[in-house]
Amino acid sequence: MMRFIIYAFFLLLSIGLLSSCRSAKPAKFLMLTADSIKYWNLTDGKFGIAYKKNHSFVEYDGKGMIYTNCISYKYFDIYHDSIRYFYGGREGIKTRDKLYYNADRIIKLTEDTLVLASCGKDARQRVFEKSKNQNIVLTVRPEERWGFKYPKLRKDINVDSIFSSLYTSVPKIAAPEQFSAQAYMLIGKDGDVANIDLKDCYPPRNEYPIFFDMLMSKIRLLKFVPARIEQDGKISETFEFNVALPISSKKKESR
Repeated sequence: MMRFIIYAFFLLLSIGLLSSCRSAKPAKFLMLTADSIKYWNLTDGKFGIAYKKNHSFVEYDGKGMIYTNCISYKYFDIYHDSIRYFYGGREGIKTRDKLYYNADRIIKLTEDTLVLASCGKDARQRVFEKSKNQNIVLTVRPEERWGFKYPKLRKDINVDSIFSSLYTSVPKIAAPEQFSAQAYMLIGKDGDVANIDLKDCYPPRNEYPIFFDMLMSKIRLLKFVPARIEQDGKISETFEFNVALPISSKKKESR
């Protein structure tokens, strides 16, 4: 009964929003939505908003991936010189109904340029341009989909053993007493390490180049359970995914 009441509330809300939207200034609304949908890209290319003629909208990144699949209740309205955004829907596996909104002031709106300013003390302006591609196919980011699991090391992988073996693989003079680094890795769909970038190395990498080159080869031995969509213990799809892993070890004391 409670679930029915919640959904009835959202239905009435959406009807009310659409009714209120009809009072918005037609010229500004049509400039945002064109004939059916208009894609506006932030000038840095990392974020965009697709405004639809039915008063719904979708936020996406520079690769055309939607930030969330919670789009059951995402509406916008033009009120005087501001755009109000209404969000709501069900999020996550343990679902919970949610509703909230925010607003941006319209600083400039032309056929090709949209400048918005967030409200509040720390207001900042964002400049959007009409996308040259008005047929973008948007897809949901994997990590926003229900049942998404981040990559994790396989249980049969002994990290300490792999990295402590560095000291037997590298000449003593070329190995530091201890080391630490941050490994940024691309984990493939099969769980193998496809790409590695070492940062924040201590001691500096250029002081022990042979050692850190060998460390890279050891990192490639790591095996992961890849990023995946998993529900009821069954994996339906796997993805490439970037992870960061802190690594450290030191020489074992000889007895």
